[in-house]
Amino acid sequence: MCIRDRVSTQSTWGYKIRSMIRQLNDSLSKEDKEVLDKLGFYAYRPRILPNFLNPHADTYWLTNAAIFTFAAFARNHATKTGAPRSVWSFTMGAIPFFALLSKVRLDLPGDGLGARKTLKERLEFAPITRKAWERAIAENTEYQNRLRREIAELERKVKGDSH
Repeated sequence: MCIRDRVSTQSTWGYKIRSMIRQLNDSLSKEDKEVLDKLGFYAYRPRILPNFLNPHADTYWLTNAAIFTFAAFARNHATKTGAPRSVWSFTMGAIPFFALLSKVRLDLPGDGLGARKTLKERLEFAPITRKAWERAIAENTEYQNRLRREIAELERKVKGDSH
């Protein structure tokens, strides 16, 4: 069944197409994809965060330092000219606060108030991540056991050759 068959009027295209896209398990046919392409819909592509907005990049910290320096000079100029300094004082205080807050970036706002959650507690609400973690642990355990067997086998061979 084609999208055209499912949609009766042009005015409901957006709503119906968005609801169809949300259905992740429903695969689209080539004809459906062509219709979606013509309408300007495409698969989600995540945008890369620019470095000056990424707290894990040096450019972010240099940008914040530049803004802080500008605010310091502006505050000094405001002091000399008798202009209000509160705007620049607030900026000078807010920049380090929000820069460090973005670096820490806790999962939930309530996390900062109590004790840190353990990995098991964090994985409790992320079933896909938990499954991947459990699969990785099982794979790692299997790999370590295989290495132990190979080492034991090599030790037996060395002991057998030396006697």
